[in-house]
Amino acid sequence: MLQYPLHAIVEMKEHLVDWASRAGVQWLSTIIPTQHVNALIFFFIISSLTVDLFAFVIPLLVFYLSFISMIICTLRVFKSSKTWENFSALTSLLTRFEPGLDVEQAETNFGWNNLEPYLYFIVSVFFVIFSFPVADKGWIPCSELSTVAIFFTAVSYKSLSPTAATYARRAMVIEVRGGTQH
Repeated sequence: MLQYPLHAIVEMKEHLVDWASRAGVQWLSTIIPTQHVNALIFFFIISSLTVDLFAFVIPLLVFYLSFISMIICTLRVFKSSKTWENFSALTSLLTRFEPGLDVEQAETNFGWNNLEPYLYFIVSVFFVIFSFPVADKGWIPCSELSTVAIFFTAVSYKSLSPTAATYARRAMVIEVRGGTQH
């Protein structure tokens, strides 16, 4: 204590603050009946739950979670597009050293192993499509969400490789033609 007085003072201050906080919490818990307050909050929540509330909240919750999942999957696809470019560069390098390498089989295996974000995206689209008509439109900012969707569609299209872009173009043309014929 005499050798390091500043260190001793800091340690005593920390012990005093710790003791005071424990004493304050104990004093506060004796004044406020926390078990009774928790029980009242629990009963209030239980009494507020109705079938109408579930019919209102669950479709909105499913819609928003699915839409956020679509955005996350799109970002994961952007990230994996760089991985695909790196894999293509690696296979072209390996073909120089190993001429018997089956590049097509390697690319097929790599593609199948990296389908997870696409599958999650399709499942999310399914949930968005079926929860949107049921959800309350007053709580869904449709114009803002459509702007976000158009932005991600344009950026996704720009990030595609040339071969995938032709397939995407064909799919968009088929979708527009199918939508205009109804």
